[in-house]
Order: sequence, then structure tokens, then C-alpha cells
Amino acid sequence: MNYKGVDWIAFTRFNPKRPLYERDIMNFVCLPDDAVVNLTYRKKWMSDEIWAICKGGRGMPKRLLICLYLGDEEKMGPILPLRFARVLSAETHGEVAFAQPGVEKDTRVVTISAALDRRPSRRLWDGLPAYIAESRIYDANAPLTRYLEAAVPQGPNEQAEPPLGWHEQVDLLRERSPQARSGRHWALFGGFRSIEGAADPQRLQGKRAETRKVTTYRLLGGQSYEVDCHLHEESLKDLAEVPICATVVGPHLEVFPANLSQVGLGATLNFLVVAQRKFSLETVGVNFTLTTNQTSASEGVIAAPRGSAPEFHCRVEIGPPRTFWALTFLLLLLGSVLLSFSSDSIREIYDLAKLLSGGQWPSLSQSLLNWVAVLSKGLGGVLLASASVYALRKVPFGK
Repeated sequence: MNYKGVDWIAFTRFNPKRPLYERDIMNFVCLPDDAVVNLTYRKKWMSDEIWAICKGGRGMPKRLLICLYLGDEEKMGPILPLRFARVLSAETHGEVAFAQPGVEKDTRVVTISAALDRRPSRRLWDGLPAYIAESRIYDANAPLTRYLEAAVPQGPNEQAEPPLGWHEQVDLLRERSPQARSGRHWALFGGFRSIEGAADPQRLQGKRAETRKVTTYRLLGGQSYEVDCHLHEESLKDLAEVPICATVVGPHLEVFPANLSQVGLGATLNFLVVAQRKFSLETVGVNFTLTTNQTSASEGVIAAPRGSAPEFHCRVEIGPPRTFWALTFLLLLLGSVLLSFSSDSIREIYDLAKLLSGGQWPSLSQSLLNWVAVLSKGLGGVLLASASVYALRKVPFGK
């Protein structure tokens, strides 16, 4: 997608007291394209105009730029672009309590669900501070007071600008932000890819996509897929021998142990994912988390502390192809019909066709009719066998 500016800018920042915030920052950088992320802000961090838009559902933004704010509530800091995103939905809530001493209670929040898009270009990375300062989105001499802000019309133009690579973006973050270096484990997660060279698994489209809040893939039952994960070189030394753990929540999906290989100073893990053959739509969860080199007698390998590494949680819908039942029915119907043909029925069909056409067709010998009947039964048997192989490699019940 070509960006001719953005509609809104969403700011976030590192906060040691908020590990989920820090996890989300790493997710913005490390999750695959089209992964769904959720950003939640209290009303105090946005203008009344933006709150009214979210509450009314009209005039919602289409393009969002997620930025990292390196300051805090008391001092100003640099601002770095993390990721573009497409807004899927926005919801306002009024019953969320914040029982924090010394902080005014504010129960009004907005949650924006967005699908991650392309990374920023190097030109945007270098030019964003000047753009934000010129557009007066914030005061360069004061702390940020709004974390969800409307962008000015002449926003960053990303058309024809190559996006940063993942390793390059991580290196720039580590260079500019001490918080991005200390105790962080950087890993890039890829989406599901068919090992048979087919197109990427179908993602939810239409109205369902507009309401989802979790990354969701649709896989074909009986097919195999791959998921690639890349590890930054600085993260390898603190992680386990197999640094990423894949956990499946629910039946009908198997994730095989990852194959770890060296790529430059970093590494790549390749997971094989097999979806069991299903005759109706099933949903399971898959969680990819990083593991440290520490172990526990009761838990085995310990996951990286929350906030120190990205986490990829997704849902997988497993079902038959769209044409599964239609093709199965057609094969069974044609096979059964062809098996029922005899020489007498073939003669009757031939005579009826000759009568309807009004032509002078030659008469068929009994031996020819017998051969046609044999061929018909043979073809019917082939069609029934094909339907059994296609549809009933596993019986349509149980696992």
C-alpha cells in the first residue's frame, strides 16, 4: 500500500512498570504483516475530537502510524516511527477502573484494533521529528500530553520509498534507545506459508476481518505449512538452545520441533505445521514465545520475562477447501450413476437420443453395448475411488 500521509499517529513508550506496554512495542516491530494489534488509551491522552470520533464510529481513520516516544511524563524525548497499520475497528469503554494511588480515576478508554502494515523508510525515520515539530503535534520543549493524535494533511509520504529491513530497524532502535538494548530479545515472526508453493493461507476477509482482535489464519485441513522466525544476533547468547517455543491450544494442529540454522551472526528457526484433515471448521490457538537459557525443575525451560521479548499469539481456523463438499458430491454422484449403467439402459438412452434428434443413427450391436457398459462401470469405479481418496482419507468423525 502506498501512503500519502497518515490519518492518526499513535504514540507509545517504554515503561518498566508496564511490561505489556513494552511487549507491545516489540510486537509492533517483530510481528508479520497483517498481524492484528490492539492499542488502548485513556481519554485523558487524546483530544475530545478523537474521542468523539471513536465513540460515534464515524470518520474513523484508515491509516495509522505507530511511534515510539523516548520521553516520559516529565521530560521530552526523541520520537521514532515503528510501523504503519490499517485501522480495523475502534471501541470505547466506560467501565474500566484504574485504582492507582495519586492518579485521577478515569474509566473512559478507547481500544483500536489495527493490522500491521509496512515498516517506515529510512527517509521517514530521519525526517519524522522535523515533520512532527513543524505540524505542531507536540511541543518539542515539553513532555508529550497526547498519545493519540490526528496527523496533519501533509503527512509523511512513503510512496516509492523502500521500507527498512527488520534487522536494520532493530539496529537503529538499539542505537537510539538504551531501553531497546537492555535485556531485550529481538525475534521476527513470519506468517504461515504453504510448503507446496501455494499462495499464503487465506486471511479472514470482509466483515469478519473488521471485527477481529486477534491475528487469524485460515488453513486447509490435511495440508502442511511453515513458519519462519529470525533471531537478532544480540539475542542468541541469552536464549535457550531452541530459543522459540510453539504451543498449540486445542486439537487438530501439530507443530513439529524447530530447525535452527545460522544466518550471518543471527539465526533462523523453521517450524513445520501440519493441519489435520477436517470436515468442518475448527479453531485452535498457537502461541510463539521466546525461551531463556534458564530452566526450572517443575517447568523445564523458562519463557523470557514478559516485556523483554515479543510474543506472537494467533488463531488458526482449519477447514476443508471451499469446493470440498461440492466436488465430493459430484464425484460420488457421477460414480454411482456410471456404475448403474447396463447394456439395456445404454440402449434405451441411445434410442431416446436418436428419437429426440430425429436423425438416422445406426443401430448398436449387443457386443458394443456390453463393452460400453463395462467401460461405464470401470469409470464409475474410478470416480468412486477418487472420491474416497479425496474425501475419506480420514473418516469424518473423531480426530
